[in-house]
This record gives sequence, structure tokens and C-alpha cells, in this order.
Amino acid sequence: MTRLTAPLLRKPGRRPAIPPFQFQEILPLALKNRISGKSGADNEVCCLPEMMNMLSCFRGHDFDQSKCGKEMQAFQTCYVNHLKNLQIKRKKESLGLVPGLNYTEMSPTQVNRLLKIYPLLK
Repeated sequence: MTRLTAPLLRKPGRRPAIPPFQFQEILPLALKNRISGKSGADNEVCCLPEMMNMLSCFRGHDFDQSKCGKEMQAFQTCYVNHLKNLQIKRKKESLGLVPGLNYTEMSPTQVNRLLKIYPLLK
């Protein structure tokens, strides 16, 4: 069976494109005056490589802790450093709005305080 559309239309090539849809603004295109704190939560697991090294050492030495002292010490120091960093971060958040902070360094509560002072929607 032969194609009849090309000889009947007598136009080689593609059909004309459909014109794009007209954009209709349903809601106002503006940011809200608050953000959620979900994206700011730390979902990272701390000291994962050190913990994996320690567990692989345990597995290799039949769970004898006396032979994996170096890996255990590395994991413990990493965890202590993680706790110190968390404490410093909480102190910074409790200070409130500090001048000179970049928006990436601010916590969601600090951003919400800033948006409360300078609202975007009227």
C-alpha cells in the first residue's frame, strides 16, 4: 500500500508546528513569606567511611576488637568532632540574625525571621 498523504498534500517535509499555549497565571508569581525546615535537616550519616573501615576490620579479624584499635580510635575521634560541629552549629542558630551570614549558612529559622522582617507578599 502506498502513502497517499504526501502526494495529496503536495508539500514535502513536516507539518507546521502547533502554536504554543498562552501562559495563564493562576497563582501570583511570588515567593511565600516563610520556608519549610525540611530541606535544612541534616540527613547525612556522620563518619560513614570510618564506620565501614571499622566493621570491615571486625569482619576480617573474626570480630576481635583488640586487633582493630586504630580503626576504632579513628571512628571515635570522628564522632567526637561531629558532636563538636553540631554544638557550634546550634550556638550559631541560637544567636539569631547575624550580619554577614550568607543565605547558605543560615538555618531555616533564621531565614524565616528575616522574611518576617522583610516580607515578600503584600
